[in-house]
Amino acid sequence: MRRALDLVRRRGAVAVVIGRWAAALRALVPGLAGLSGIPQRTFTLPNIAGGALWSVTVAVAGYLAGASYRLLERRLGLGGELLLAVVVVLVGVRIWRHRRAARRHTERR
Repeated sequence: MRRALDLVRRRGAVAVVIGRWAAALRALVPGLAGLSGIPQRTFTLPNIAGGALWSVTVAVAGYLAGASYRLLERRLGLGGELLLAVVVVLVGVRIWRHRRAARRHTERR
């Protein structure tokens, strides 16, 4: 706890901005900032900036992932659906064989 408080005291605004990027830190940094005694303004402005930067980055990444999915879906078309069907059949056969082998093993006992 002492090391975390010292880090927030030393790094101040940088620690607050970086704290927005990890879920555990997002929950802990505000309390650590208050306990460390950094001024409210030193916390609030970087917290707003870090939150805005984080939310825009996540939104754009999500949008790009969705756009990439649609493009990939168009390019793969029927070939992708056939590949998916083959994978599903192979998984089904593997499960069936595993269960059959387990049943035979149980019957031998």
